[in-house]
Amino acid sequence: MPGESKTAIAPIVAKPAGMSCEAELFLGPDESTKVVSSGRVPFVSTGASQNVRLPITMPSSPGTLKGYIDIFAAGMRFLAYKTVEDIAVAPGLGSVSGLVRDFYTGNPISNVRVEVDGLVAYTTTNGRFAFILREGTYTITFAKTGYTTVTDVLWITAGREETLSTSMKGPEPPPPPPEHSPEDEALVALFMKTFYETHGHTFTCGESGEDEFNCVLDTASLWKTKSCQFGESTWGLPLYPYC
Repeated sequence: MPGESKTAIAPIVAKPAGMSCEAELFLGPDESTKVVSSGRVPFVSTGASQNVRLPITMPSSPGTLKGYIDIFAAGMRFLAYKTVEDIAVAPGLGSVSGLVRDFYTGNPISNVRVEVDGLVAYTTTNGRFAFILREGTYTITFAKTGYTTVTDVLWITAGREETLSTSMKGPEPPPPPPEHSPEDEALVALFMKTFYETHGHTFTCGESGEDEFNCVLDTASLWKTKSCQFGESTWGLPLYPYC
């Protein structure tokens, strides 16, 4: 990771034995460019292979560099090594967490498949998810059967936690029931008045009589049901409920 302290253990063979030597490890694009260096670390040669510890701080920016080791005696370089493999400095870690909600209801959605460049997680019962990622730019996708898939771009910065709130469109809620206009109410009242008066009864609203209907509105239903009383009998009329 950028800025991380490391220690390289280098097997070095310096002859003859007993020399006061110095070793320097450095990283760079080539042997003449030092991006970071361990500095010169003193050691005494044994005349055979010996491990020399070389502490170094990784570059502040991610990337791939070559590794070189120079060996000095009396201030003069007399040995030079190159690492077998290049040194990859990986980006630092950041994180993202978030919440997925239903577009229409605002309720959290559980078991949503959340994918970030091949990494997959599922939302909890509270609609939440989280990832730990290296610094960079990613594509994040939210998918669940019955919902429209959502894709977004995600930027991760090392050492920071990003938050993301997403909504997904599922089945649309049913439309509200139609409202009755005053004209509807008047038309139904006229129909019922005509119908019952044709059969020899008097139709009135809000009054009770031996030969009259007393009509009561059922306010608990959107399509209200009229309850009409005639004498000792009561009927529920599933028509428009207006007098």
